[in-house]
Amino acid sequence: MPVFDQRVFALADQGNEVVAHVKERPRRVLVITAVPTRQLEWEQASLELQRLFYIADLQRYVVQAHGARLGDSHGLRRISCGKMRKRRCRPLDRQVRDHHLGLMKDHSSKDWRQSAAWPTDHEVRRAFTRLAKRTLETKRRGFGNLAQIPSAGELKVLEAGLQRLGAAGAAPSPSGTDEFGWIVDDPDAPGVDHDRSTWLEMMGLPSGTPWPLQGAYAARAYVVAQYRAIQARGWATPGQAIVYAAAQMASHNTLSTVQGQDEPEVTIKLITEFSNTIRDVLIPAMEGEGAHLPEGQFLDVATASTSNHSDRLGADFAVVTGLVIDGVVKYRVALFQAKWEDENQRGKADVWHKGGGQLAELLSTGIGYYLFYPRRYREGEKARPVFLPTVRSARDVERDALALTTTTVRMVDTCNGTADVAWDFGGFLGLALASLENNGVGGIYDTQKEVVELLSRKRKRPLARAAIFYDHTPGRSLNLFELAEAIKGEGFDVDTFSVPVAGDQRVIRD
Repeated sequence: MPVFDQRVFALADQGNEVVAHVKERPRRVLVITAVPTRQLEWEQASLELQRLFYIADLQRYVVQAHGARLGDSHGLRRISCGKMRKRRCRPLDRQVRDHHLGLMKDHSSKDWRQSAAWPTDHEVRRAFTRLAKRTLETKRRGFGNLAQIPSAGELKVLEAGLQRLGAAGAAPSPSGTDEFGWIVDDPDAPGVDHDRSTWLEMMGLPSGTPWPLQGAYAARAYVVAQYRAIQARGWATPGQAIVYAAAQMASHNTLSTVQGQDEPEVTIKLITEFSNTIRDVLIPAMEGEGAHLPEGQFLDVATASTSNHSDRLGADFAVVTGLVIDGVVKYRVALFQAKWEDENQRGKADVWHKGGGQLAELLSTGIGYYLFYPRRYREGEKARPVFLPTVRSARDVERDALALTTTTVRMVDTCNGTADVAWDFGGFLGLALASLENNGVGGIYDTQKEVVELLSRKRKRPLARAAIFYDHTPGRSLNLFELAEAIKGEGFDVDTFSVPVAGDQRVIRD
């Protein structure tokens, strides 16, 4: 009597046709395989659910095919399932089913492309949610939200912020009716997040204001969209989601803790918060869940600082990222001079330090930007909400400054200029500088050597005392860790780390 193979796959499935492949092997061992012509394709995993039959059961669980000649060792026969005669067919083994479903669940929990379907207890989703909630709590304390009567410049920043987030695919259309419902009904946002009046208060609006916001109120929806964007879902690349979330967290937390301190100290706090958010919050969650970046995507991060900043050019820190032009990866560098908002004039800052000499030095680099830190004011007995830190190009600031006639002080708008509308700093770091396209932001350099020379202390006037580097270009093309070593050789203290990537064992942390 011939002996059958132990496993027969996917027999007769509700009208599907099957192909019986019959082959006689030496010692008269027959192998019969039935394969459905319609295959199920799983996006998360290429798994086939199988019915298992054991040799001991074959005499009781038999499929008899009319017309199939088992003696034909190489022939193929098509047999309609309607012509099959079944005796008892045992159902799919539950342990096997649960095993396969578990594998599919495990696979999807590690796949960033499925982040919208991650359960609420997913470690990475929870980490992003903690960041969003900490940002929200900072807003509730009055930092990063809106006054009842925002300035015209602030409203323009909000309107532009909505458009920029929408263009990145990280926020819904500002005219959409689901924005507030997304927050109110979000399972990640219990408690205070369900309180519409609290959200409306943070937007400077009465509690009964209808949603969606219309007319002059529409731009204020950026407060909701900004919160929404601090999530894993909605972004084209995980690396950019991480950078944006860390930048917003750093902006809000820094503003709430260092009001009134000198700009260099505030800047170091800002850089430290950005770095720590990625390294100490998001990376451990990714490692714990096993949800590493997809193969082929990367995010390497480094920060650098030096205590020796005497005779330094008028800037506080630099940001180095990458972009792709005609298929070639290049370095993008932006240089920032930080300024506090004026103590007496809301939305204004003096940029005429040293009779305009600082502005001239920043302009001479061709890559200069001003980062304006907003102050906390009091209106009567109540503290006025603090707006967002904003970024304007030095070139546009110069146009405004030169249009003024005062000699010792020249106050420019921190939000709106002659030719541009300011970015909020979190959006500038996570959107403008993170873009791989040539969007006109920063200066473009071909080689690592050029970047090192730009930041070198060997220059007659070193550019900055601190820097943020991050690389999410294809193939780690910036060689960020080599760049960090070169910067370290210039007298900077450097901290480097790499976000884990699927299939990549190199997770570098100094």
